[in-house]
Amino acid sequence: MTPQEKADIDLLDQDTTHIDLFRTLPVERRTEVVCRHAIELSGENIRYVPQTLRTRALCRMAVRQWPFALEYVPEKLKTASMYREAVRYYGSALAYVAAEYRTESLCMQAVRNDPWALFFVPEKSMTPKICIQAIKADGMVLKYVPPTLKTPDLCRIALKASPYDHGRLQSVLEDIPFPEICLEGLKKYRQEGFDMMGLLAGIAPTVLDDQIALYCVQNDPSCLMLLPEDLKTDRICYEAVQRDGILLHNVPSRMRSADMCEAAVLNNVHALQYVPDNLHTRELYRKALEVDPFAIRHFKPALLTREDCEVAYMNTTSWKILRFIPFPDLLERILDERCHSYSATQSFLNHVNPDVLTPRLAEKIFIKEPELFSVLPLRLRDVSLCEAAVKVNGNNLKYVPEKFKTPELCMSAIRQTPFSIAYLPDTMKTRRFYLSLIEENPRNLHGIPLDNRTEEMNRIAFENSYGRDSSDFSAIGAITRPELLLQVLRKENDPEKIDRLVNIISSRVMTEEMAYEAMRKNSQSLHLLPEKVISERIADLTVHADPRAIQWIPRHLRTADICLYAETNYPDLKIYVPESISQSENIYSFHRRVDDLLRQPLKYEEYKTIYNGGAVVVEGVQTSSGFLDRCQVSYNRQKDRFALSLISPKQGQSPKEHVKPQPRQKLKL
Repeated sequence: MTPQEKADIDLLDQDTTHIDLFRTLPVERRTEVVCRHAIELSGENIRYVPQTLRTRALCRMAVRQWPFALEYVPEKLKTASMYREAVRYYGSALAYVAAEYRTESLCMQAVRNDPWALFFVPEKSMTPKICIQAIKADGMVLKYVPPTLKTPDLCRIALKASPYDHGRLQSVLEDIPFPEICLEGLKKYRQEGFDMMGLLAGIAPTVLDDQIALYCVQNDPSCLMLLPEDLKTDRICYEAVQRDGILLHNVPSRMRSADMCEAAVLNNVHALQYVPDNLHTRELYRKALEVDPFAIRHFKPALLTREDCEVAYMNTTSWKILRFIPFPDLLERILDERCHSYSATQSFLNHVNPDVLTPRLAEKIFIKEPELFSVLPLRLRDVSLCEAAVKVNGNNLKYVPEKFKTPELCMSAIRQTPFSIAYLPDTMKTRRFYLSLIEENPRNLHGIPLDNRTEEMNRIAFENSYGRDSSDFSAIGAITRPELLLQVLRKENDPEKIDRLVNIISSRVMTEEMAYEAMRKNSQSLHLLPEKVISERIADLTVHADPRAIQWIPRHLRTADICLYAETNYPDLKIYVPESISQSENIYSFHRRVDDLLRQPLKYEEYKTIYNGGAVVVEGVQTSSGFLDRCQVSYNRQKDRFALSLISPKQGQSPKEHVKPQPRQKLKL
């Protein structure tokens, strides 16, 4: 062995696939020694061995390890012994054995090793003995047995050997040509819990007989759908519909007798839809109703009686039954007996057949729940019902048919609510009519579209409401002229009234001047203002009036001074301080330095005094130099330094006496 061969062998040993490195090895390095080692690793490597090096010994080694190796053995080496060696290890190798070498003994050897090798056994070598050998190992190979060799005994062996192939959803029954054997298989598989329809679907139609059909429908009535027409006998069909009535639709029309239809309906009342018309009788209906009240959905209209519907209604609490009751008087009774709430009445209306509703029923529904006017069928909304509806709620004008929208009806709706103006006919939506409405009631300005509210309309509404009675705010929320609203805000001083005004004035017309006037009198209404009108002066005003207002101030208006004032009054409000303020050099961050120095908080005014160059007196200051009972604190902004001046205690002096200033000891920090 040369050093190169040794290196190549070591390289092949590192390959976990035992294939990839050898097939990429240069041909000139695939020597006899290297090739032998490659075959020892995997017989599949025979594909990459040079033709000149494929010796008998090397090929024998390959066919023992890989079932497809015979395909790559040189023709001159394909001898009886080579074939025998291959099938001894892999029965499927029989596929690559030349036809003249596929003898009975070689084929027997192959199927002993792999029963599926039966597929490659030629007809001349196919014997009962070989077939039995293969079938005993795997019953599914029965498909490869010639019809002339398929005996009842052989088929029974196949049943015993392999009951079912779950992976391919195939059973051995597909290849059994004997009805009695198939029946034995069905009984065997049924006991093992297999799907009867799946088994029946695999049996050839030519093999099916009455016994198989009867057994299948008795165990799974749905099998009736798979049976050919000639096997759908009276008995088999009766057995099926007795177990699943809806299968009546699979019974040939000529066979749907009265007894069979009754059996089907008693099992499943929905089978009524497949009962021939001439067999629909009162007696059948009576029996169907005893089984299921919903049977009435399939009754012929000419045969359906009020009594049938009453029986159905009395035997169910489901609202769905209403869809199949065509008698208005009975529906009225149900409405009276069961509809004692909005949800119940709504369910009644949702489930009843709209075509059956009468004006009287619609009226009774409306009386119970006027809100349901909008979902009543359009054909039932007559003049009287529409008039009643708009008196209850003017917005019901939206659901009134256009032909009934008379001026009188529309005015009735508007007097109930001005917002019904939006649903007026287009012919009535004129400037003149709008003015007349406002003159009649200034509150009607609420219903006028924004684009149509002229200065004149605003003035009339204002003068006829607040202008006459300062307690009348009815039109304030509809006025779109800021100057009129500003008059109101300037006149009113009661904080409660200001809060109410801010709440009802439209945010679309609120201006900064109006907002400032309102906040000047009641800063607690800040949360009602639209953000767009809050200015710096409003922010400063409201926070100084109530520090908690900072939470309603837009972030870009929260100045350092506002943040300092809010936090010194309510320390918890520091959560509303923007990061841009807390991390910049300003009076807010300055107060943090003062707190760290004095180890105690000061008042807002004291922070401002120190920050602006003044001095304040602080008591009980703990410093690194000791404890100071009383000292004066100041700050030099140019030098960015604090100064603490000790103040000597005053003893025995009258408050009115002039006190000569005491000498101070300066501590520079």
